Amino acid sequence: MSRRFLYMAVENLCASPVSHTLHRINPSRLFYPKEANTRAKTEVAAADAVKARLPPPSMTFSSPDVDNVVETDFALIGRSKDKIVALHRAHFDDTKYYRVTTQGSAVLYDDAPHSFRALPDITATLPHGEVAPVAVGDDLYFIHSTRFAPNDKDRYVHAFIRDPAGDGGWHWHSFPPPPVEGGAAGAYAVVDRSHIWASTRGHGTYSMDTATGVWSKASDSPLPFMGRAEYAPELGLWFGWDRGLLCAWDLKSAGAGAAPMELWEGFTLPRGSYVRSQYLVHLGDGGRFCVAKLFEMIKPPPASCCARCYYDNCPPEIGFAVLTGVEVERCDSGELRMIKHRSRKYSLGETRISHAVL
Repeated sequence: MSRRFLYMAVENLCASPVSHTLHRINPSRLFYPKEANTRAKTEVAAADAVKARLPPPSMTFSSPDVDNVVETDFALIGRSKDKIVALHRAHFDDTKYYRVTTQGSAVLYDDAPHSFRALPDITATLPHGEVAPVAVGDDLYFIHSTRFAPNDKDRYVHAFIRDPAGDGGWHWHSFPPPPVEGGAAGAYAVVDRSHIWASTRGHGTYSMDTATGVWSKASDSPLPFMGRAEYAPELGLWFGWDRGLLCAWDLKSAGAGAAPMELWEGFTLPRGSYVRSQYLVHLGDGGRFCVAKLFEMIKPPPASCCARCYYDNCPPEIGFAVLTGVEVERCDSGELRMIKHRSRKYSLGETRISHAVL
């Protein structure tokens, strides 16, 4: 199945309360036509990114109007890849925890009918730090990707679970954490469409059966990538990032400690860039992906300004997002070949930054 749209969430820095706009991007614009003569040209590294204008927003998400700093996490769920969950987390005076706001804590936006749906209020507290959303079908799990304190009772795995047999809605559940003391979940992947593999530094890899919520040891080795790996069923492989390189692994056959089958470079950013985050989105359609690099660059000083004084006084930063179409195919020899297609560069100005690409 191929994706109809990519979704980019953009944070508006000057809005109060904080708001995010959601933009739909047609992924076909990242790829050349499939004619043979065109495909031959794409075997050479693609040219510089073409400047592009971000499409108008299809939806705006406003954070709850509270006096505390609010973090917003976005995740894509559903087999059609067109349902977006926005989870708001408010940072209260207690510096140890990120507590979830009780008003408008989470909403689900269904892009097909352009409809909103409020999700149940979250009564649990989420630890201070990053939370990694992991979608398994129509369900959404939140893995805490920051270091846990020993015996921390709030490091449970929280999830929105759909109940198709009941009202068809989503309900909030909590599951036990991996059976380790401390550690940080720095890598994770969905295996067999039913298990979440998560690596905790120094403790190997654990597997959670989403049907039962039970964890088991999958390997003494950590997963060989950082962040989330995307599974491409048409290739039977997982793809992700390892030290800035795009890599492919066969986790099913070789396990968590699998060596990369291939490594590809060519996704570096301009010198002087500050990388905020990077994403790899599987688009389907025979091994197609979008590589998304979100970064900022300092606005250059005007000609009449002293450069030293300019840079010493916190000059403004400009937000950018570069999306690149990538195709991975298996050759007759069994080896993998990456074809780099088009790149599009979006300039967001000084008051907006790209928050996530889904």
